Amino acid sequence: MVILSASGMRGIVGDELDPTYILKIVKVFLKLIRNGQCVVGHDSRPSSMMLSEVIIAELLYEKYDVHNLGMITTPALSHYLRDKVIPGGIMITASHNPPNWNGVKFFLKDGRGPNYVESRELVANMERLSSKNSVVSNGVYGSVLEAPTIPYSDSIIMYVGRNSCKGIKVALDIGGGSGYSLIPTIFSEIGCDIILVNADPGDFRRELDPTVDALSELRKVVIEKECDVGFAYDCDGDRVVVVDNRGVKMSSDATLFMTVGYLSNFGGIKNVIVSVDTTSAVENELSASDRRVIYSKVGEANVVHELLKHQGHIGGEGSSAGVIIPEVSFCRDGILTSALLSRALAERYSLQNLVSGLSNYHQIRRKLSCDRKKAVEIVERLSKSEKNVDLTDGVKIKISNGSWVLIRPSGTEPVLRISVEASSQEEAKSLMSRYLDLFTKLGL
Repeated sequence: MVILSASGMRGIVGDELDPTYILKIVKVFLKLIRNGQCVVGHDSRPSSMMLSEVIIAELLYEKYDVHNLGMITTPALSHYLRDKVIPGGIMITASHNPPNWNGVKFFLKDGRGPNYVESRELVANMERLSSKNSVVSNGVYGSVLEAPTIPYSDSIIMYVGRNSCKGIKVALDIGGGSGYSLIPTIFSEIGCDIILVNADPGDFRRELDPTVDALSELRKVVIEKECDVGFAYDCDGDRVVVVDNRGVKMSSDATLFMTVGYLSNFGGIKNVIVSVDTTSAVENELSASDRRVIYSKVGEANVVHELLKHQGHIGGEGSSAGVIIPEVSFCRDGILTSALLSRALAERYSLQNLVSGLSNYHQIRRKLSCDRKKAVEIVERLSKSEKNVDLTDGVKIKISNGSWVLIRPSGTEPVLRISVEASSQEEAKSLMSRYLDLFTKLGL
């Protein structure tokens, strides 16, 4: 199974996803950037180095000069493109998917992902591509440029403030990901006392997606070592989940909610862009000010598209614990987010206070195995049968008391995603149960 989305392409290595298939879509991507340079980086999965070398070889054959960043986080690769005259980049990663998955994320100039229209063009062109489109060699190839200096760390340190977090004790669960060196370096420079968990790259001892893993080891370390906070990252560093000083794992929505709340204290934030599956608490928290919350389709590229369109100052996705701050990069950035929350603690904010406005919003998220055709059929059926629906992405059913249910086909897995929010856990469970029963009747 291979899945194409606004995020790029991903799938199980050896099960349709092989170097030949990846090169097919890489060739199509090159038609988008049309300039003889490309950035390449990869995460810490077993297959990532192999796929990176295959892609680099193809780029050289196609006469592209390659900026090879090696093992790196996705936010760092995105940031590398930010101020350079390089038209695009390729990150080999499947982000939060299991280790046997892999894929590619594509980035254009300025470090943003392809928007919906550009992604559709990629997919359509890939279907039309044949081997006859290959470049005929004339003995001239591209070059691999010397390992460049990565400006990402310095930018984060400057944005957050060197030594701005002195006295804060932080447990960092790297999850075996590609941030194994970068993340501890940044946190040391901003002044934190750090304790590392799961810090060996490629050694995956928990679910790569911190939003679904219990984070038992991190929670234990936070309590035993009396840490102020713990952070758990996914494989490529674009999402982060927070564990408070009591060892309590906070929700994925809490990551975005707390960051928006903290930054809004400094003014200058007007438009906030969030995906349609994000808690309504963000909008309600900002409703008393002149700040505007705008909803996008789920997916980083979709949030970024709206950020650019509305000149937004911060954006993200509650469901994926992802925050995007355009001043730094057009990419979800778990490292920057966690550094900012550490600074909040150093400034005498407490996580409990920052998250207090979320206490009356209870989310439950589930996914059901389902091929995309069936998932689309279910969404179309509900869009006609349910009342008061929002069709921004899938079908969002708005309940009169402010609760909602969102049903949509996943863009990254062969599943149907169901998100529910209500003012109490009991009501959220009741709504989820109601729709799960409905899906059972529909054959899921």
